Amino acid sequence: MYRRVNIKSLIMAKSAFVLAVSAILTANTAIAASFSARNAAMGGAGVASSSYDAAAGSNAALLTRFDESDDVSIVLPAIGAEVSDEFDVIDTLNDISDDYDTLEQQIDANDVTGAEATRDNILDGLEKIDQQPVRTDAAALVGFAMPDKSLAVAVEVRVRLDLFVFADYAATDAAVINAAIIAGDSDVLDSIDSSALAFGAAISEVAVSFAHEFTLGEMPLAVGLTPKYQKVETILYNQTVNNFDEDDFDADEYTEDDSNLNLDIGFALSVTDSLTVGIQLRDLIEESYDTVQVAGYTGEYTIKPMVTAGVAWNSSWVTLAFDVDLTEEQPFDEIDGSQFARAGAELNLRDWFQLRAGVRHDLSDTRADLLTAGIGVSPFDTLHLDLTAAAGDKDTFGAAFDIRLTF
Repeated sequence: MYRRVNIKSLIMAKSAFVLAVSAILTANTAIAASFSARNAAMGGAGVASSSYDAAAGSNAALLTRFDESDDVSIVLPAIGAEVSDEFDVIDTLNDISDDYDTLEQQIDANDVTGAEATRDNILDGLEKIDQQPVRTDAAALVGFAMPDKSLAVAVEVRVRLDLFVFADYAATDAAVINAAIIAGDSDVLDSIDSSALAFGAAISEVAVSFAHEFTLGEMPLAVGLTPKYQKVETILYNQTVNNFDEDDFDADEYTEDDSNLNLDIGFALSVTDSLTVGIQLRDLIEESYDTVQVAGYTGEYTIKPMVTAGVAWNSSWVTLAFDVDLTEEQPFDEIDGSQFARAGAELNLRDWFQLRAGVRHDLSDTRADLLTAGIGVSPFDTLHLDLTAAAGDKDTFGAAFDIRLTF
């Protein structure tokens, strides 16, 4: 029978499965999930400032905002990633797994001196990374958009991944390794208890966006709808550290998948020619997804509705943007959620070259603050190459890149 995972009790229980998770899978919470290197470079802001070719993921209503020369945009592709690994957990786990292979050989060869040195490396590594989290987020997108005031359309295929990994060090492993060395029997190492754990989810989406512009008084008001098909694959991986292999995270025995339909709605109001306010309601259909069962437990990832508001001021050469989440995102009940404020600026030099910078702050103090910067090159306003880099606390780094064609 499946049980809801209780993380605190699992961590305290010596023989239980230790699990801790936090996630940012819905769009625009991480640099990886912005699906736009331009938006990512501006701190992730985009609800009121996105260009039409990146509007579907930030606010579909902005598909109605375009220049007279714009007919269609093709994204080939947009890619982003964000990693927070203050203690080099992944590399250390790989080293520990290799060290165990070496240790087995040394024990079987009765190389006591070498085995003791390898033992010390293993135990030092486990102490260093014990209960220290590493987060990896990645995203990719291909698609096209056709802007219009009456009926704008965009179609996108998106993939987003959030993975949380850490090690649970069992102090009894020192005695197990010593016993194996003394006995000269590497099979004794099968009794070690230290674990490598991974929890995450991948969301694949096929999204079709529509937008139309109305008039509210004398101000243009655009409304965008994005129905989408979501396939959610959860990951729950648990292995002793000597058998750790990051390539196994997506093996069938550790994954569970399900699918659902969902809906985003966006609004954009042009207060003046330069000032736009917007709001996005994302994933309006709440849905929960179970992981596979591990040691009698299962995790649960929940997609919940999110509301983000934004304001942007732009001229022919500068754009200023600010977004704030009005709701907190908390896909896992056991882990504190995140609620972001994002701000950024872009300097546009004759539509050929762009400089961007921004900042992201978690109002819930769960995720690291980020400083972002990027450049764009857009010769003839047709080929657009955008690059973004980000850095923050806790050895958090990010990058984004996209290629877009506009005609």
